[in-house]
Amino acid sequence: MSLKALLPYGVKAVHPDHFVQNLIDLNPQAVCTAAQKQRQTLKNPPKTTDEYLDTLLKSGLRQTVMMNVVLQYLLC
Repeated sequence: MSLKALLPYGVKAVHPDHFVQNLIDLNPQAVCTAAQKQRQTLKNPPKTTDEYLDTLLKSGLRQTVMMNVVLQYLLC
């Protein structure tokens, strides 16, 4: 999808890392809870919190991982 295709909807494309950071800024507890639930659904194989964060890091979500490490200690 081209960026022009998004104009009629009033949205802009952003990097997934930036998108998640915006969600964290809006409601860090909700993002933390959602990440916990999503990680817990991983069954084959199950992932520890560190393994889950490593998967996010490998997916290019460096800032998200850094923020989630902080959130683990503050909120989760």
